[in-house]
Amino acid sequence: AIDPFGIEVSLRFPSAKKEIEEACKCFACERYVATVFHLMRSMEAALRRLAKEIGVDYAPSWDAYIKKIDASLKDADRKQPEQRAMVDFYSKASVLLYAVKEAWRNEVMHVEADYDSVQAKQILDSVNQFMGWLSRGLSQ
Repeated sequence: AIDPFGIEVSLRFPSAKKEIEEACKCFACERYVATVFHLMRSMEAALRRLAKEIGVDYAPSWDAYIKKIDASLKDADRKQPEQRAMVDFYSKASVLLYAVKEAWRNEVMHVEADYDSVQAKQILDSVNQFMGWLSRGLSQ
C-alpha cells in the first residue's frame, strides 16, 4: 500500500488516504492547483476526525467546525493536567486548521488561485507535517 504521509496518517485518517495519494500524483504531473485542491480535501478529513475526537457534531463548513471545536475546548476543565494537555494539543490543531483555511483552502476554491511547484511543495510538506503531528495526538 502507498502511504505518502506515513502509515500512522493512513490509519488515523483513512478517508484522506485517497486524497493524499491524488495530491502526490498531481504534484508529480505538475498539476499544482489540483495538488492543493486534493490536499485541502485531505485536511477536511483531519478536521472532521478532530471534531469527532472531541465530540463536536457535524458542521456545514470549516469555519463552523472550527468555531464549534474552539467552543468545546473553551468549556473543557483545565484543572486536570491530562485535560490541560489535551486542550493545549487540540487548540493548536484548531489554530493550524484556521491558518490553512485562510491561507489556502478558501483561495484554492476560486479560479484566480494559481500555484507553482515551490508553493505546491511547501503546502504539501505543511499538510504532511500537520497531519503527522495530529495523528500522533489522537487517542486510539
